[in-house]
Amino acid sequence: MQVLVVGAGVVGLAIARAAAIAGHDVVVAEAASGIGTGVSSRNSEVIHAGLYYPTGSRRAYYCPRGRRMLYEFCASHGVPHRKCGKLVVATNASEIERLEAVYKQAQLNGVEGVEIVDVATAKRLEPALACVAAMHSPETGIIDSHRFMLALRGDLEDRGGMIAFNSPIERLRPARGGWEAAVGGSEPQWLSFDAAVNCAGLGAQRLARATESYPSGRVPRLVLAKGNYFGFSGQPVFSRLIYPVPVPGGLGVHVTLDLAGRMRFGPDVEWIEREDYDVDKSRALAFYQRIRDYWPGLPDNSLVPDYCGIRPKLTGPGEPAADFMIEGPQQHGLARIVHLFGIESPGLTCSLSIAEDVVRDPRLHPRGRDHHASASRLCRRSARHRSRRQARQRHSATGGAGVREPEARAGRGRRGLPSRREVQQLSGGSRALADLPRGARQLPRCGQSPGKHHHRYFRPGARRRADRDRGSRGIAGRRTIEVGLQGSE
Repeated sequence: MQVLVVGAGVVGLAIARAAAIAGHDVVVAEAASGIGTGVSSRNSEVIHAGLYYPTGSRRAYYCPRGRRMLYEFCASHGVPHRKCGKLVVATNASEIERLEAVYKQAQLNGVEGVEIVDVATAKRLEPALACVAAMHSPETGIIDSHRFMLALRGDLEDRGGMIAFNSPIERLRPARGGWEAAVGGSEPQWLSFDAAVNCAGLGAQRLARATESYPSGRVPRLVLAKGNYFGFSGQPVFSRLIYPVPVPGGLGVHVTLDLAGRMRFGPDVEWIEREDYDVDKSRALAFYQRIRDYWPGLPDNSLVPDYCGIRPKLTGPGEPAADFMIEGPQQHGLARIVHLFGIESPGLTCSLSIAEDVVRDPRLHPRGRDHHASASRLCRRSARHRSRRQARQRHSATGGAGVREPEARAGRGRRGLPSRREVQQLSGGSRALADLPRGARQLPRCGQSPGKHHHRYFRPGARRRADRDRGSRGIAGRRTIEVGLQGSE
C-alpha cells in the first residue's frame, strides 16, 4: 500500500518510518525545503518522563511509553542524548500542594524513580537552587532533535521511503478506495495514494478543512501559543533541568540545557493571533522575576533573546488544556486517512509511540494496486527543485561558466529522468545517511520481511520490494513481489 504522509516534522517522520518498516511504500510531502523546519525545530529538546498528564489521556499513555522507546532508539542509532534528570521545585509554601499533585500523577502514570526530596537534598544536587521542596525525576533527559530526525529519515530512506520537498499538499479527496492529493507549488498536480496521514503541524486544521467529505465539525480550532526562550550569557550553574510547578498553558519558565553545554530559560506563554517568530526583548523583565524565584543569583543583564516556538494548541487562555487529537477511520468514518491535531509538548518524546499506533488497524486491507508513478513524479519534482537551485548556485559562483540546468539533466535515464540514486543525491538523502552514525543503518534492509504486524490505521501491504530490483531500474521501474505477512525470500 502506498502511503502519503503530509509533513516532515518529527511526528511525520516517525510515522513514515513506521509505515516503511511495516512494508508500505511511503512518500512524505513537505512544503518546506528541509525536514523539521516548524514546530519540531523550535522546542526545548527535552525527553519528558511523563509526570504531569491526566490519567487516561493520550499524553499519559504516549509519553512514558514513547520515552522508553526514544531512549532505546537513541542508543541503537547513536543519536546524541543525555539522561540528566530534572527537579520540579516549589519556591514557597503555597506551591507544595501543587508539587505533591504532580508527584501523585507521575506515580499514576508509571514514571520510574520519582521522589520528593527535602531542601537539603535539593541543595546538594544543585547548590545554586532556592526552594522549599522539590521532586526529582531521574528519567528526564535532553536530545539532539535534529540528529533524531536525521536518524528517522535514514531509516525511512533505507527502506525505500522518499521525501518530496517544496511540495505543499493543498487538497485531499477520496478516489477509488484511496486518496488523491493536490500538490501545489510551481508544478501543481493531482497524485493518487492508498492512504494519507495529516501531520502538518500548524497547518493540520487547514488541510483537514480542505479534505473532501471530512466532517467539518471534527476539525478543532487552532490556538497559537508562542513560547519565547532567552539564553544565559555566562557558564551554566545547573547540571539538571529545573522546572517550577506548572502554570496555566505550560510548564513555566524553566532551565533547559543543551548537549553543547549551554543554558537557556523558557518558554513562557504568549497567546498570539498569527505566526510571529520574533522574540520581544522586553519580555526579559518577566523572565528575570520568574527565574529569581528559584535562582536568586541570576545576574543582571545576563539574559539574551534566543529563539521562540509556536505551539498548535486546541484551547485558549483560561480553558483546560486539550489532549492530542488523533482522528482515524473509527472517529470520522473515512477509510485510510488519519488527521493529527494539537501535537505539541511532549510530541517529540511521544513521536515513536504515536507512530506505532497510527500505523495500526487490522480492519484495513491494502488494495493490491501499485501507485509507484505518484512517488516517482513527486520525487522527480523535488529533485528538479534542488537541481535547478544547485545549477543556479554553480552558475552564479562561476560567473556564468557553471553547468546550466539543461546540461545538468542531460544523459540521465529514460526520457532524461533522474535515476533513483540521483534523486536521493539531489534531495540530500545520501548525504543525510552518510552523516549518521553507523548504527543508524544496521537494521533490516528494505527487501527483508518485516515480520508479522497487527496495525491499527494501516494494515501492512501484502507485498514487499525485491532487493535486486532496486538501483539502476529507477523509481518508476521498481517491481514488487507478492508475499504473505510473514513471507520469506
